Amino acid sequence: MTALPTLRWVLLDEDTDETVTLTINPNTMDAFPTERQLTNAFPSRNNQERQRTFQLPNVPGAFSWGGAIRTEAQFTTLRTWVRRSGIILVTDHMGRSFRVVMRSFKPDRKPRRPGNYRMKYTINTQWIERVS
Repeated sequence: MTALPTLRWVLLDEDTDETVTLTINPNTMDAFPTERQLTNAFPSRNNQERQRTFQLPNVPGAFSWGGAIRTEAQFTTLRTWVRRSGIILVTDHMGRSFRVVMRSFKPDRKPRRPGNYRMKYTINTQWIERVS
């Protein structure tokens, strides 16, 4: 039996067409914001109720994910990408794509010996939209 390949998270800067593939996928993330719907019922001419549903636009909101860092290269890559301005297209391990604006990078450094880059991190973003 063959093992399925692990899909890695990919970050794409749509302004410069630069991409980076994360070597370790995040292990926590917020749930995607749900699409808002407005449903109303109104009587028809023959007193039967009809129902209409309207799709409302998504409201940008907070969205975060986090995971583990093992090397200095991972730390530097994440820090560099969070400092970028503009919209970043993120593709996760399930093949879902969404656009975000990076807001902050919060590494949780443990008191260990100098030069050790083993830590957890959280990236806070502003959710723009889900692409696929």
